[in-house]
Amino acid sequence: MRRLSIIMFCAISLACLIGCQKSKYDILSTPISQIDISQHAEQLHQYDSPYTICYKNKDDTYSLYIFASPIQYKVGKDKYIVIDNTVIKSEEKDFVYENKTNIIKTYFPKDLEDYFRVEKDNIFLEFKVCDDLQGFSRAKRVIFTNMFGDRVSAVKYHKEDMDMVFYPTKAGIKTEIVLRKKPKKNYFKFNLKASASWFENLKNGYVLLKEGGENESVVYQPLVQYMTDKQRLDITTQINIKKEGENYSVEMVVDDTILENAEYPVKVDFSFEMYQNKVPDTSVYSEFCINSYLRNYVVLGSHPIMGEGWYYTRLRIKYFFDTNPDDVIFASYNTRGLCKSEDIISIYTAKDQWSSTSIVWDNKVGTDKFVASKKLDLQKYSCFNLTDFIKFCLRDEDLLVESKGFLLISNGNNIFSSNDNTLYSPFVFVHLKNPPTYFNPAESINPPAN
Repeated sequence: MRRLSIIMFCAISLACLIGCQKSKYDILSTPISQIDISQHAEQLHQYDSPYTICYKNKDDTYSLYIFASPIQYKVGKDKYIVIDNTVIKSEEKDFVYENKTNIIKTYFPKDLEDYFRVEKDNIFLEFKVCDDLQGFSRAKRVIFTNMFGDRVSAVKYHKEDMDMVFYPTKAGIKTEIVLRKKPKKNYFKFNLKASASWFENLKNGYVLLKEGGENESVVYQPLVQYMTDKQRLDITTQINIKKEGENYSVEMVVDDTILENAEYPVKVDFSFEMYQNKVPDTSVYSEFCINSYLRNYVVLGSHPIMGEGWYYTRLRIKYFFDTNPDDVIFASYNTRGLCKSEDIISIYTAKDQWSSTSIVWDNKVGTDKFVASKKLDLQKYSCFNLTDFIKFCLRDEDLLVESKGFLLISNGNNIFSSNDNTLYSPFVFVHLKNPPTYFNPAESINPPAN
């Protein structure tokens, strides 16, 4: 009995090592850079899809990762290539740099007065800075430490009092402005061109650019990192957008009290991205009555503007694979904390079904059963033990457990990545005794708005 306990302890410890540790990466260049693959012996390509990657481990067990948004893309009939956000020189005549490997291409100009471009097939998004650009250097390829503490491959335009830094994500371009002193204005203005013919701005953390009834691209509201008595991360910003002929004018407005009272530098980040099909999620806030379906970060617990925040998400376990539940050694939900917090986050199953595109605080679904809890880690993914929940999902032939999903709540204050965060996409890790008995190599996830 004692020997069996030791074996089980070792198996679970190995699972935690594989699924929860931060890998020893130098640069966050791919969506799987932060996965520790040191215990993996080989990648099993028969389990590839845009959202999944699977390995056979050195101990003859198996590790399956299911991401909330695409981490790789298909080339030819059967081959998949992991997205690589490394900035390389561009052969396109209007640009100096581009991203290395992705079905979504990003292009960076030599000078700030020219347009950046994000494109996927016939869908595109172009933007340029609309401001006094005197004094900015030309584009320089750099390794940049972003406001969340990771080193990324980026393009920098330098000026004495600020830097404008741009780097690829899985779906577009993230912009980070580093202010070394209080700027003359509390907003940043951009000219925008798009294949989309109209926009939707509900003031809920993002602007959707649409063609017909379809979402084509997204502009995300920035987070702001500033210094007072200690490092802070906040959301006191908004996006203003208007149509000007065939193009758009976009303003990112920062609360002036932050710029007035902060110790510099102050950092502001926002994103211009293609819309992607992702696992449905949403957050609800007691002082915010608008649905937040595509917000790319979650404010959990108590916030002076948003009020109390809850976060709802679903998984896609049986959508991708099936196996004997007893083959599951360990399983976890992994999300990235974006700011330091000592407050505990708890996961509960949802009591009933919920609509990701319409749920707000007043019609929120309550908690059912406790699943897991922990503090968020900073600069690595936080690992919530979902072993029993995943086994329950695999036993459920009607998929009702997965469909209801689960929610995260906290009595403190936390900010972390949602399923729509294409730099830090949450993922599910499943450690198996045997390979999956069934696998669905789905090309896309387009779940109903239920």
